[in-house]
Amino acid sequence: MNIIRKGTDSVITTIAFVIAFIWLIPLIWMLGTAFTEPSFSMSLFPKTGFTLKNIVYVWNAVPFKTYYINTLILVTVTFIIQIFTSTMAAYALAVMDLKWAKYVFIVIFMQIIIPNDVLITPNFMTLKDLNLINTKLGIMIPFLGTAFGIFLLRQHFKTIPKSLSEAARIDGANTWQI
Repeated sequence: MNIIRKGTDSVITTIAFVIAFIWLIPLIWMLGTAFTEPSFSMSLFPKTGFTLKNIVYVWNAVPFKTYYINTLILVTVTFIIQIFTSTMAAYALAVMDLKWAKYVFIVIFMQIIIPNDVLITPNFMTLKDLNLINTKLGIMIPFLGTAFGIFLLRQHFKTIPKSLSEAARIDGANTWQI
């Protein structure tokens, strides 16, 4: 039984390596053509030496610096705001004794079930009505508070013992300090 299992494992591993190699061929070819002279782009293994001319040409032809700065700004601001909003919502749903917290959480959790592709058109129409198309704010708004982030943080806050916050209140801490 053990010999059969080892044989099956070897076959599966071999198949996985073959699939990985087949998957890597286009990537290797792409890297090979990126660092060789343009006239030799159709051969799998380059026949000329290493060159950075293609990379320099593309870097100068397209404003990558602007693209990187825009991406960095968008990701950083969106991340900071999303962490803040998700943390506040999750804390309120997990720790505070709110009357409708259970139902609000159910609605938020149901948003996880909806695929993001379904929301593209409604989000676009809303952003168009708000004149936010082609703006940084228009890119950030749909991602400022996510149901998945609220869910994960709420589950974490549920694991923190209530006695810890009660002890903090006894020591004089208010809701914002806890």
